[in-house]
Amino acid sequence: MSIHKEVQKLAENHLLSKHERIVQGTLIALNKESITIGDKLPSVIKMAKALGYSNRTVAIAYEKLKDRGVIESKSTKGYFVSNTDINITLKLGLVLYDFQSFQEDFYNLLREELGEKYHVDVFFHHNDINLFKTISQNILGKYGFYMMAPIQKKGFMTMLDVFPESKTLLIDRWPTEESTKKFPLIIQEFEQTIIKELTKLKEQIKKYKRIILFFNHNLSYPEGILRGFNTFVNNHKIEHEIRSNYIEGSLEQDNLYFFIGDTPLWHFLRDVKKQEYILGKDLGVIAHNDSIEKEIILGGISVFSTNFRLMALKASAHVKNTKIYTHEIIPSRLIFRDSF
Repeated sequence: MSIHKEVQKLAENHLLSKHERIVQGTLIALNKESITIGDKLPSVIKMAKALGYSNRTVAIAYEKLKDRGVIESKSTKGYFVSNTDINITLKLGLVLYDFQSFQEDFYNLLREELGEKYHVDVFFHHNDINLFKTISQNILGKYGFYMMAPIQKKGFMTMLDVFPESKTLLIDRWPTEESTKKFPLIIQEFEQTIIKELTKLKEQIKKYKRIILFFNHNLSYPEGILRGFNTFVNNHKIEHEIRSNYIEGSLEQDNLYFFIGDTPLWHFLRDVKKQEYILGKDLGVIAHNDSIEKEIILGGISVFSTNFRLMALKASAHVKNTKIYTHEIIPSRLIFRDSF
């Protein structure tokens, strides 16, 4: 195969290690279109024998090519060319909850920080264990790095055990169970943040008749918010309710409303506008996760939010330097606006 010839041409280049010669030889063959998508590479043993290299050297080279997304391994079938873009340094599989505005900010900044030499494919598990299982089976072995938002349900971390620690980063939420592997992570914290921030505002909260939290267990809401909320209202004897969904037309004056999801929030704000209530005066509202819309609508909505831009910066830094173990908790904060 032409790869052998290209590697042998690099034999005099003593600046390249043997596995780097295989990588560069393969890239040159791709650039010359001597090999293309779908072509099968020699097995590790055959390539090692043809070049006079060790099996381990060839295996390392193939892993480097897999990291770039140039080749992929198919169980029992061998290695195949999967991409002809030789300018990619690393191919990254990003698995998020869904594409809400704050996660879009994270994704866009991550792409910007990594630059053009990093290819990012994004997938969404929507807090569905079975969907994640399908995604993980489809992406395993096809990327040089994996970045995933954990599902906070039993059994999720077991699924991650097939992914390599050195090529995986957990982001966004804290895993709720232990894994046999020690994955690096960059996550946000909910429970203690909610307790701390609401406690700071307890006197203002007590001015309202009650505080109503909208928390739907069937959606991907962080359970830590619910635990923190319950701890706060019980510690300070705050009148409260927890409702699964907002019913249009049900808002009342003198209540403080706390929304986790955006869709019920928009329905609530439409009712506020229809009934000509003034936020922060007739009733109050707090939301979760900041966005441009929440910053400007009706004078601004107060939010609990993590700095997703900071999370993206730290995540991109980890991808570029995976030799350092990362364990970061990005603090959340209350952004106080006129709605409360």
